[in-house]
Amino acid sequence: PFQSAPLLQQLSQLVSDMFETMYEAAGIGLAATQVDVHERLIVIDASEKRAEPMVLINPEITWASLERVRGDEGCLSVPAIYDKVRRHARVTVRALDREGNPHQFDFGQIPLFQFLKIRLPVIGCNQIVKHRFCLYQFGY
Repeated sequence: PFQSAPLLQQLSQLVSDMFETMYEAAGIGLAATQVDVHERLIVIDASEKRAEPMVLINPEITWASLERVRGDEGCLSVPAIYDKVRRHARVTVRALDREGNPHQFDFGQIPLFQFLKIRLPVIGCNQIVKHRFCLYQFGY
């Protein structure tokens, strides 16, 4: 867990602000880089009732299935534009939560697509402009 109270408070405020921004835009995921904070931080809530918020700090894909699936994706940074993107059917991700505790997440279906799509801005790729390059370069 994070030991610095000021760091924890600052991180908590950033995470809260990111969820607020994401929910107001009717999105299901947001990377810190999309709100001009250049940290490896992702928030996701793909639940219908917006009751399952997830925070991933320094996410790392530790396993990806060989099977690929295709799905429609959009991006809060480029509203109202969607594209069909091919992704791994399942991935396992290691990340810290908002308190700094390590977790392992197994993603499939919508949360998986959201994680992989949101991961692109974390590594410097925009959904529309660069996603085909990133899919080629990084396999996402």
